[in-house]
Amino acid sequence: MYLALKHLHLTLIAISFLLFLIRFFWLMAGSAQLQKKLFKVLPHPINLLMILSGFAVAINGSIPLSSPWIIAKLTGLIIFIALGLLTFKQTGKSKQMLFFSAALLTFVYICTVAVTKLPMGMFGGMFGGF
Repeated sequence: MYLALKHLHLTLIAISFLLFLIRFFWLMAGSAQLQKKLFKVLPHPINLLMILSGFAVAINGSIPLSSPWIIAKLTGLIIFIALGLLTFKQTGKSKQMLFFSAALLTFVYICTVAVTKLPMGMFGGMFGGF
């Protein structure tokens, strides 16, 4: 059951991230696709399922939700969501690019935390464990 939940979670992460990228490229291109209801609504249930599957993986894998790396992932996710919202709410391509770039860096951070199980992710060893 754990592996099935983990694969589901990873698949939902990939779908969510691909939708974010596609929507951003449409934003930069001024595409009318971005205004379609499907692409305004679809990310929300996918993201909800992604979050719920993450909790299911943690619970099924006996990972305490109070683990520092889980808290770091959740904090990173909140920051990623906020940056994503700012990417699509801001006007001006330079601001949108800034928030998009920050969201990408946050996504990389979340992934490295998930892989290393360290709150600092891949940066944990770079700063002496701070």
